[in-house]
Amino acid sequence: MFLFGPPRIGKSTIIHQSLPSAKVFDLATDDYLAIDQNHTIIDRAAIEGASVIVIDEVERMPDLLDKVHHLIETQNTRFLLTGSYSRKLRRAGHNLLGGRVGKICLRPLLLRELGDDFNLQRALQYGTMPSVYQSKTPRKHLESYVNSYLRKEVEAEVYTSNLPRFNRLLEVVAQCNATTVNFNEVSRILGLEGWIIVEYFALLQQMLHVFELRAWNNSRTSLASYDSKYFFSDVGILNTVLGHTVLSYGTDHYASAFKTWMMNELMGWVEYASREQLRFWRSLSGIEVDCLIGDHTAVLINPKGSIEDDDLRPLRALREENIVRRFICICFESNPRRIDDIEIVPYWTFLANLWESEYTTIH
Repeated sequence: MFLFGPPRIGKSTIIHQSLPSAKVFDLATDDYLAIDQNHTIIDRAAIEGASVIVIDEVERMPDLLDKVHHLIETQNTRFLLTGSYSRKLRRAGHNLLGGRVGKICLRPLLLRELGDDFNLQRALQYGTMPSVYQSKTPRKHLESYVNSYLRKEVEAEVYTSNLPRFNRLLEVVAQCNATTVNFNEVSRILGLEGWIIVEYFALLQQMLHVFELRAWNNSRTSLASYDSKYFFSDVGILNTVLGHTVLSYGTDHYASAFKTWMMNELMGWVEYASREQLRFWRSLSGIEVDCLIGDHTAVLINPKGSIEDDDLRPLRALREENIVRRFICICFESNPRRIDDIEIVPYWTFLANLWESEYTTIH
């Protein structure tokens, strides 16, 4: 199994807590030098019958994948391979063991994981990266992460990818967060070639800082728009890049942060539990529904305490397409209710139901 995730997401913590008897090689420590000088250390661990061999930060030594492949085939050895992202492995010419092993991407903490420790305002302002969410000084942690680490990491990747340096890269991507991105339009505004903008977005995706939400492209009419949306994988990092130090309810920034957080909750559910496909729907006239779960459920995200009939116009427009059969509006109302065939659901109820498989089949 590959376990990917951005730095400081908690990979090493999970390993030590969940696999206390595993043999762990951490390539961010002196283990790197020891293995670099003698690859048979891995063979010895396999022969000695380690229940699981963990190689942490495997992208620091991608040639080890050949050794891992051999031991899986000949010794039936179980491996957990972790890394910050797969780009370095692919760039080194490796194909992630040809699909022979599973892959999961660790995400920032979900409401389900935080339980009674969850606070929506804190999550929307500072995100849910473990070290940040639990910090007494979350803003300082975020500023340190973005300015001392993330920018340097991105710059290093831009350099090794032979892309032109662009100092405002993170800001530009952040400004595009939760919006439909037309690469040609972005390249025109910035005065950069279109392929460069595409590569920038792809780079941040492969580094697991951004994820893509594709448009529904099986429309029965000519209404659908096919440009993708892009979201930061942590809303706290997004706010820090944009300089949003205060998040006030009722503002556009608050609505964007809530939608970004909700989409990350949905992506976490997909990654860990369901493998449903998530997409969004947008008509050429600009009407949008935030998320389609598979081909059966439409989800509109509206951070309001009272949903009015006009707020449901996007779901009614989508209903005319006959794509899905279930329509849900997520909001801040206290109790679930219905308007015609549209379900009005508090966000916390929706997320609880999500993990109970309520939205994987039509009820």
